[in-house]
Amino acid sequence: MDKQKREEYLSIAYLRTISASGGIIFSLDYEDSDSVDVNLKFHWDDVDFDSTIGIQLKATSSKNCYREDEEFIHYDLKVKNYNDLRRNSSESKFLALLI
Repeated sequence: MDKQKREEYLSIAYLRTISASGGIIFSLDYEDSDSVDVNLKFHWDDVDFDSTIGIQLKATSSKNCYREDEEFIHYDLKVKNYNDLRRNSSESKFLALLI
């Protein structure tokens, strides 16, 4: 298995673990046409409200792929993915970067 595929699997496993520990429903999207790899669904029993967010997963172990300053981590994302994530939608979408 190549390095990129290992990083992809690690990012999926990491987010799945965090979701499970918080009682959040994790759904892997095999059809990644809108730059969303995972959907997370939140349901609270004491409140009549459900919410779903879409996550674009990225992972890297290379210092050349990102940079940090005092407030932010900067990651070069493909224009298509950036535009997909910022498009107006009823579902909030986020980028999750595993370093």
